[in-house]
Amino acid sequence: MELKILKFGATWCQPCRTLDPVMEDVQKEYSDLLFEKYDADTHPDVFKKYKISSVPTVVFVKDDNEVNRFSGVLPKSQIISLINKYL
Repeated sequence: MELKILKFGATWCQPCRTLDPVMEDVQKEYSDLLFEKYDADTHPDVFKKYKISSVPTVVFVKDDNEVNRFSGVLPKSQIISLINKYL
């Protein structure tokens, strides 16, 4: 059972830039998980596949099924709680 965390954002998005260091900190704590980052301007196909309509959006995928998502900026503690829910 593999959990992937997909972060959807854009270089022009200020909330995305706010979320980036938070997600980097989370990734350091969960180095065994797969974190993927997609930009709206360079990965429109992936945005379409996951039906992303706003940025930033973070999608949690376990065993190739979406199990959760959030949009906007959450504190690190809440993101960690979400991850732990699916481990």
